[in-house]
Amino acid sequence: MVAGDTRHALHLMSVRHDDEAPQYGLLRWLVRVATHAGGELVDIHEREVYVSSLAVEDYLDAAPTDESVARAAVETWRAAAQEYLAREDVEVDDVFLCHGFLRASQPLGLLATWVAEGPPGPPPAPSPRARLSEERLAAAAARVRLLDEAETDALRESVDDQLLAALELDGWTVLFCPCHRPEPGTFQEDRIALCPPGGEFETILMSDPWNGHVMPIDGDAALFRIVARFWRELLGRNGLDVAYTNPRDTDDEDDEPSAGSTSLRAWLEFPLSDSLPPFPAIDWRVYDRSEDDFIADFSFWADGPFGMSPELQARFEAAIATHYHAYVRALIDPDLEPRGE
Repeated sequence: MVAGDTRHALHLMSVRHDDEAPQYGLLRWLVRVATHAGGELVDIHEREVYVSSLAVEDYLDAAPTDESVARAAVETWRAAAQEYLAREDVEVDDVFLCHGFLRASQPLGLLATWVAEGPPGPPPAPSPRARLSEERLAAAAARVRLLDEAETDALRESVDDQLLAALELDGWTVLFCPCHRPEPGTFQEDRIALCPPGGEFETILMSDPWNGHVMPIDGDAALFRIVARFWRELLGRNGLDVAYTNPRDTDDEDDEPSAGSTSLRAWLEFPLSDSLPPFPAIDWRVYDRSEDDFIADFSFWADGPFGMSPELQARFEAAIATHYHAYVRALIDPDLEPRGE
């Protein structure tokens, strides 16, 4: 992989199955990247990376009679990898983290998709389930309020000790709980909780603090982006934004956070880390680059890493209708459409 007078050589050192994989086929590669500049070896990096997985049925499927599609998938991935490593803002040491090289489209997932479905055609046009009109937004901005300090302190005591700020609108209360002041030795996930008029609070968004992404309760990232924009607009139009310290933004030398490093509106963007430059678009079926953020297309209660009991999962599933979707219909779009399969 060549970028100017710099050449990256990727070597596969070993392959092994993950011993704790929930299904057969989760693979780790030990890879080595040797970097040459002007014909001289200037650096070597080694990392063990994930390369996605193949399910049991993938191993049982008949071998493809035409290998051209599989080979085309491999060449497409290689071209994207070369494009990625050629970027000036890419640090090779940051590329090879535990989630894999080019995590946007890991090799096995891409290969399995192409063998099963062929190369991708154009992505389908998005069809939003809800729409945020300027009329409803302006009306909501005239009625919303930020809870005062005494009200916020009371909710910290009774609902969530990580609460940063809360918005109240037409009897609905939203609690924003980014990881901003964890106790020593603890590290909590980000959360958003919602309470209908006269009801109880339920968590409608939770993060995976180890991997950065946030998970809406119904697993619909596109819908949550509309809801998050609604909240950002309410905060911005009324001067209600709240600055806070993000303990994840620390200085490399003294490991101390920078005070006032972010704000509630910035947090609700859920942007990708600065250390992750944009990935090349390889296959929209494997990775959709229409939104470069950390909002996941799966729910924390059904597919997340939190190991919830069936009873708790049922509770959150019920809260999709009574809390989250009811909030969208009441304040954003009364004509919220059902989610397609």
